[in-house]
Amino acid sequence: MAVDTPKTISHVARILRTDENAFTDLIKRMSALTGRQGVLTEIENENSQKIEDLLKILHVHEHTFEHIRERLSQRLVGDDHALYHALGDPSLASGRRASTMVREAVKLVSSPPGLFLKKSAALKMLKAEPPPATLTALGYQTVDALIAQEDWREVFSALRFIESREWMNEKFFKQYEALTPDDFEQRGVEMIVLSSKWLTIAKKFIEKKYHNVSHLKELGIIFVIPLEIDSPGETMLIFSLMLHYLNEVHFYARLIERYAADKATFTAKLISLLRGDVGEASVVQSHKLRWLIVQRYLSKENKNDPRLFVAHTNSEAIHWQKAERAIGAFAEQSAFSDLVFWAGLGHIGDFFPITGNGEDLISFNIIDTAVAVARSQGKMKYLYHHQEALWNRIFAGFYPGPGQLEEYIVDNFDKGYIELEG
Repeated sequence: MAVDTPKTISHVARILRTDENAFTDLIKRMSALTGRQGVLTEIENENSQKIEDLLKILHVHEHTFEHIRERLSQRLVGDDHALYHALGDPSLASGRRASTMVREAVKLVSSPPGLFLKKSAALKMLKAEPPPATLTALGYQTVDALIAQEDWREVFSALRFIESREWMNEKFFKQYEALTPDDFEQRGVEMIVLSSKWLTIAKKFIEKKYHNVSHLKELGIIFVIPLEIDSPGETMLIFSLMLHYLNEVHFYARLIERYAADKATFTAKLISLLRGDVGEASVVQSHKLRWLIVQRYLSKENKNDPRLFVAHTNSEAIHWQKAERAIGAFAEQSAFSDLVFWAGLGHIGDFFPITGNGEDLISFNIIDTAVAVARSQGKMKYLYHHQEALWNRIFAGFYPGPGQLEEYIVDNFDKGYIELEG
């Protein structure tokens, strides 16, 4: 049985940017608790073999940071172009031409009915706090006139990018404090493409095109703002986001249904979910072995957030892993088999020498790569999807089995951490 060496532990700690001594202690405690040895060695061997295979496929002749990133970006651009055609040359500015992409995404993700806010409850909230900017933008005097003419799902989606943050937080979201389980019902997840009228209104919200897919967890709605797909990387990113949100909405529906069993605590737990609450790093500083549960990408807000460097799991990374698998399934079902290249790369990455001096980390994660291409033609570097996926892979290495990590997270989500016992 392999044993994790100090060199292996140091290498993985460096990738995660975490303290080596604290990480060494964590791995020793996890091994003692589970009886599983050599988990990091297994992960590192897997990482090395995958990268070796990938570099051959990419025809990398110079194993430098610059050359590998260039080849990886080129591969993403080529696969993005092929995916665009495989999906029927979609245009999100056209409901008809967007339907193929939406239909394929929905087909790839098993999404049973969930517990979502009733239409009647949603409209009651809208009437209690009329959205000023939305009414003005569309030329309506009252909410009754608004909902008589507009799709209520589109109106609720549009609130996120039309109304001010102050109005949403101080007025509209305050109403959530009065919600009860009776305001929710079982129904299916919906993915909608907003009508083109919202495009002009939405431009302030989506200054860059990669923000044109979002979701409403409590309503079970994923919405797409209508835009042309006209830049490299966009098809891959948008299609991946659709798959990701389908999984994420289902995940939160499970939690809402679980919390609905206790009316006394339901509202507080629901609001915590929707706020994206994450505990402090100090939670894991206990004589008991704890892993923090993180439900968003903290690195997007602060790349040096202390919670990134303590033992933690990330539910977002689970949704992306499922999206990655769905893309692999799409590749196998269609003529677009080359897309299989990206399967299983969520936690794959390593350091490579920079021409001249030093070295830097490369993520082979499909989302990190797609975001880099879509935002900057591959000139900027993104790592946070890969690093969070690696934290999840480490936990799953000690607790293997399909869905084990997700069940640990679901069972402990309201606490904000997983406490492990022997």
